[in-house]
Formats: sequence, structure tokens, C-alpha cells
Amino acid sequence: DNHYHLLAYIQPAVAKEWSAEEIVRRWLLLYPRKSQEETEAFTQEAISNSEYIEKLRVRLSTAPEYMKQLNEYIARRANNEDLITGPFWGGRYFSKALKTDEDIISCLCYVDLNPVRAGIVSDPESELQHTSLIRRLKELKFRQGQDSGQEASVEHGTSTDCKHSNLEYPEINQCEESELSTQTLKPLVRGAYPLKVKTQDTGTSLPISLKEYRHRVSVLAQHGSGGALHRYRGSRGPPHSEPWLSQWLHLMKGHRRRTPARTPLYWWMESS
Repeated sequence: DNHYHLLAYIQPAVAKEWSAEEIVRRWLLLYPRKSQEETEAFTQEAISNSEYIEKLRVRLSTAPEYMKQLNEYIARRANNEDLITGPFWGGRYFSKALKTDEDIISCLCYVDLNPVRAGIVSDPESELQHTSLIRRLKELKFRQGQDSGQEASVEHGTSTDCKHSNLEYPEINQCEESELSTQTLKPLVRGAYPLKVKTQDTGTSLPISLKEYRHRVSVLAQHGSGGALHRYRGSRGPPHSEPWLSQWLHLMKGHRRRTPARTPLYWWMESS
């Protein structure tokens, strides 16, 4: 309710190929001028200044400008809804670089387990939350319904705020095993209703199936929610011997200060 987690894929090599005109076009999408005359004047002045263009290139292809735009939008919208003014966020965002595929997968698990750690839900596949795992399973089940000829016709281009539809997603825990095994983790992008968020093949899919990722989240959810983990606080190793667990724990120690204290998951990481 008071924060979000975001895993972003940054491509500075793509930004290097942008022309000066493309950079100005993108910048004006973020900071439009009040009139056509001001837009044309800014465009001419910016294009003629190569040093300024390079500064804009960096700002358009790194995390700070992106987070500034996103957080400002959320803060303004939240304040407007509550009819209040003033700061919305408690502080600056915290970021961590992920350099390998295994680091990315581990961080995905950490993000998708956030509602479980916070005590909002006990099941990581509860549809009462907004996580990438839930989005992926819903999309897969929706496409399976289309392939089997079930009632799944929607008018694309419909407002994303549409709240009434006769379309119902089947239970996500009924996804076919064969589809789970072949589906890999791909970036999530904005989609049309009813798939407001969908996967997109950008050539950057992770080397793990949705079935295996689902299994990892399930195992970690059992640890984080307590239960049998209490018996292993004084032991030398985790209750499961799966090789990816040690990698996950090593990465998550960097997030330890942001993990709620006194939870089984915290003590497990502390003693590892």
C-alpha cells in the first residue's frame, strides 16, 4: 500500500543509436512546450547544441530520469485523489544492479514474495495481489481459453478502465503443465483490456520456465511465512538443498535492511 518494486531493463546501447531529432522528440514527450512556436524554437536550439543533446541522451537512457517521471506521476495522482498536497514518498528510491540472469530471477522471486512477507496474503498465487507471477499465470490461462475456443472475445482498444465484462479468468492454478514448462519469463509491457499487462518477446527472455519459477516462489513462500523454518534457525543450512537457494540468499543479503525484522525469512538470511 505504500511502496512498489520494479525490475527495469535498461538498454544504453539502443540510446546511442538515436539521432538528435529522435532525442528531442522523446524529450518533448516528457516535457512538452506550451505552443508550437516554443516547440520549434526548442528543437532548433537543442539540435544545434551537441553537448546538450548528449546530456539528454544520458537522462533518457538511465534510471534516475525514469524514476523521477514515474514517482512524480504517482505522487500527483495520489494527492489529487486524496485532495491533499505535499510530499508523497518517504525518501529517495533504492536501486540495485543485477548483472546475471540468476540475479534477475532471484530478484523477481523477492519482488513477487513481497505481499507474503508483508502479511497481506499467505499464498503467493492469491489473486488479491498485483505481482508479475499473477500477471503471467492469468495471461497464460487467458490464451489457453482462446485456443480451446472458450468465450474469451473482447474488443481490443477498449478503455483500460473498463470494469464490467462477461470475461472471467479460469482459476490460475489450473494452468496446463505442458504450457508452464515451455513458457519462459519475458518482459512485461502494457497491454489492452483485458490483458492490461502482458508479456512481450524482446529477445531478452530469462533461461527459466514459468513452471520452475513458480516452484521457486512456492518454496520461498513456505520459508518466509514461517512454519517449519522455525526449527532450522540454529542449523547450518536451509531445510531444502536445491542449488538455487544459496544464490538467492547471497543476493538477498543486500536487501536485508529492507526486509521486515523478526520474520523467519530475516533470521534465515541472518544465520546463513
